[in-house]
Amino acid sequence: MEWSASEPFQLKVEYQLYDLDGRPTVKGTAEEDWTEADGKQIRIQSSSLVIGDAPPADKYAVFRRESYLVHQALNALTRPFPAPTERKDFAMDEFHQTLEHSELNCFSLVKPGTSRALESPAYCTNTDNQIVAMMGHLFVLERGDFRKYRTHEVPNHVSLSYEGKPAITMQVTELDPLPDAKVANNKLKKPSSNVVRVSIEAIAGLFLKHKEPQYPKEAKKKHIAGEVLLTAIITKQGTIAGLEVIASPDQLLTQAAKEAVQDWTYRPYLMNGLPTEVETTITVNFAFGK
Repeated sequence: MEWSASEPFQLKVEYQLYDLDGRPTVKGTAEEDWTEADGKQIRIQSSSLVIGDAPPADKYAVFRRESYLVHQALNALTRPFPAPTERKDFAMDEFHQTLEHSELNCFSLVKPGTSRALESPAYCTNTDNQIVAMMGHLFVLERGDFRKYRTHEVPNHVSLSYEGKPAITMQVTELDPLPDAKVANNKLKKPSSNVVRVSIEAIAGLFLKHKEPQYPKEAKKKHIAGEVLLTAIITKQGTIAGLEVIASPDQLLTQAAKEAVQDWTYRPYLMNGLPTEVETTITVNFAFGK
């Protein structure tokens, strides 16, 4: 929605969080204000997490699993594509996908002359050309109950699941233009964190120490396999901090992945020649035969 720079907005939602096994846990609320000058200002409040205009006491609180999932769901509401894309820079790889017994028309944005990779995000549309689902290697995000807001089609509801288990559901309670007074106030705010988010590809070549996870014997015995998705902070020194598990097939694999990744070290990520603290996602794969 921020593609229209003259239209700052305020979004309020309620959400239900689920644990790694797909069981409902806490409920919370979130607000997002957006202006062209200051970007996103997000506030989150639940019984387990409070993130407001002031920096939290725990500098890594904004990267907890709950915050990560809230940000994913908010982005899915207002910005299904990560950034405006020039048509000359991408092509559409189209295919069909069955979701909940419905066949959808889907596509991935790819470099011209290439085809969709397994991990490439995919977007599925309904007969009204609304994006009703977004899919990745491990997740499915569904969008529904659309409303017209200015020139946009915005869903009132989103649900995000990983490996078939619900992670978060979110419902819009308000979506309005941001009042002029609040636009002015936002200019005085400072970001709650200066940690830079980077892709796993951006830090893949920076490994110094990469401890392989040990496949738990009990998991092998029970034929438990799959991938554990984590989010982590890589400090200026190249160590792991703020490690959080986002999704996992089983608690046995969760623990094994965390024990391995927490000891990984990297060469510092450099931005403008200076070591910079970054957040990234890490996937640990447990497959038979490894």
